Amino acid sequence: ARNFGTNKLLIEVYLANHEMNKEWKDDPKFQQVKFVKPPFSPDRIRDSVMKAVIKSISEEQLSISKMDKKLNFVVVEMRDSDELFAKEFVERLMENASGYYIDYKSKKSRKNFDLIYRLTDSVRGLLYGNIERYASTADLNINPLRQVAKTGSQKIQMNAQANTALYTELLKQLGLAQISLQKETPLIQVIDQPILPLKKKKPGRLLTGIIFAFVGGIACIVFLLIIKWIKDSDNRLSRSGIVAE
Repeated sequence: ARNFGTNKLLIEVYLANHEMNKEWKDDPKFQQVKFVKPPFSPDRIRDSVMKAVIKSISEEQLSISKMDKKLNFVVVEMRDSDELFAKEFVERLMENASGYYIDYKSKKSRKNFDLIYRLTDSVRGLLYGNIERYASTADLNINPLRQVAKTGSQKIQMNAQANTALYTELLKQLGLAQISLQKETPLIQVIDQPILPLKKKKPGRLLTGIIFAFVGGIACIVFLLIIKWIKDSDNRLSRSGIVAE
């Protein structure tokens, strides 16, 4: 999928936003990597890059959880500095995951429905052909005394009757297959779709206090080390001056 307002793929936008491509931009192997929509042929370098991106997103940014174990509500959260990318990524992820899950759950019923539908369509074509051939043969058999000529029409009529019975049964089975397919197809609905601007999460007060305390401690240590270094330097200069006298 492509990002809002650009012609770049989402993975290209992600690599640029997180500066992951700076490490290999001068490497000729990576310069030939092209990201295209699937299906695509295997590419060791491109697949390695995609694997690194997937690992980064799944371990550090993407969160999937259930609000309640008894309820089938799934919450998907994506944390990223680019809110447009986060919104587009979550929407495409939900779309692909929903499509895959629906196809997986209804695969058997859909195959059965498609098979019966094709059989019904074929028998319907045969039945219409029988009716047309029967009418054409009846028009040719003008002489009522020529019973032999009527055998062709009778055979066509018998085939039409058999196909009619088969077509009626297939229509019944097609209706049952459609009902079964609807039962097996899960209903997935997005309750709360992301809307811009997205909510910005800032570090909590406790975390902020710890960070400032840590940075402040390092700054104090550095400051004390500088003062100590200056005092030691002055002492060395003083002792050097006494010896020189």
